[in-house]
Amino acid sequence: MCGASCLREVPQIKKSALSFCTKKCFGAYRGRVAAADFWKRVEHRNGCWEWQGAVNACGYGIVSDGLAHRAVWIAEKGPIPDGMNICHTCDNPRCVSINHLFCGTQRDNIQDMFRKRRNSRTPDSTVAAIIASSGSCQSTARLLGVSPHTVMRYRNGISRKKKISN
Repeated sequence: MCGASCLREVPQIKKSALSFCTKKCFGAYRGRVAAADFWKRVEHRNGCWEWQGAVNACGYGIVSDGLAHRAVWIAEKGPIPDGMNICHTCDNPRCVSINHLFCGTQRDNIQDMFRKRRNSRTPDSTVAAIIASSGSCQSTARLLGVSPHTVMRYRNGISRKKKISN
């Protein structure tokens, strides 16, 4: 398989009809087959390369040894350093495009989430009403159907949509 001439004393490792001179040669072949199978499960959509295989509850692609986007990172860029995440610039958990992935800490990922305004379920119209209101947190929350804590967070600039005009 690797093109090297095999010595007689090296036992042949057999996998179906193919013969391999060493475990390393078999591993290289297996890696190429696994990669080919992997990319058969990817579809190009809206600029992303979306995983079409199994996904977990959060929508991330699953492969035999972990998450699909992490497998792509390892194959293309090498090992993931301890304490680091592989994050998506496109915010699409199914995406496996290496161009849409970056290595960062959990803090980097959270800051990216806030920067992109994808951390709140509070509609923009409600956020605008909270910011424009002058009543107490309690009365504003009751009026708008949110918690007093939500009102306080937007008023104090803790939540991501404090300044909607950005």
